[in-house]
Amino acid sequence: MNLTPEIEQAIDGVLLDLQEGRAKEALEKIKLLQGRAPRVASLSSIAANAALLSKNLDVAEEYSLESLKERQSASDALVIQAVIEAVRLSDKNYTKIGDMRVRIETLLRESMAADPTNARPYLELAAVNRFSNRFEEALALLKSAQLRQSVDMDTSVTETAIALLQLQMLTDEDLPKLSENPGGDLQSLLCEAYTAMRLSDNTVAVSRLSQARERVSAKVFTKLLKDPAFSPYAKNKAFDDFFDSHSHRGKTAMQKE
Repeated sequence: MNLTPEIEQAIDGVLLDLQEGRAKEALEKIKLLQGRAPRVASLSSIAANAALLSKNLDVAEEYSLESLKERQSASDALVIQAVIEAVRLSDKNYTKIGDMRVRIETLLRESMAADPTNARPYLELAAVNRFSNRFEEALALLKSAQLRQSVDMDTSVTETAIALLQLQMLTDEDLPKLSENPGGDLQSLLCEAYTAMRLSDNTVAVSRLSQARERVSAKVFTKLLKDPAFSPYAKNKAFDDFFDSHSHRGKTAMQKE
């Protein structure tokens, strides 16, 4: 259908809410929009994402199934279903049927098949593999994801993830020595921060994290600190100023697994 200026403005409002973390408000606006313009493509997929961000798993699942039925944004819908399964897997009160980890990986593989150009399932499966210490597989998936990203900032985040994973794969003895004057680029600072954490040099780690935070927006910095490499250090009180409830302890369901 042709989009009227009013519909375009409404969609912009939904996407702005999602970008700024107002998932519940976005979901309510989508419901209204679906009533006004039910034929607008991908609304079910956007609604599923909004419901997932607002932690309403049942609604997220309902919208993801609707998206698949409509044959719109199938790849993203399958990723959402995989994330839902991961959240439920971490819920001790949820009755688990079968091997949910296998189901999560199957859904992500199906997402890749549905849209081989979508980086999202590659990133999610890489996170799953990293937390299972399947580093070689994770590295290959991150490199594949990088090839599928077109936004410079997304590519930068993935490049940093690859660099951090390569450090994870080294023993403490093989880690590079900390430099007195680290490079000013973001990736170098975060890699030095991780190395310092591994070597229990909290002073250097705090210094590098502080410098890194000054070079990027708060939103991107939070995204970078959600990398699984930092997970073992998120509860260290020395880094409370960086790994707060809005950065690392709110990590994704995939990363918890």
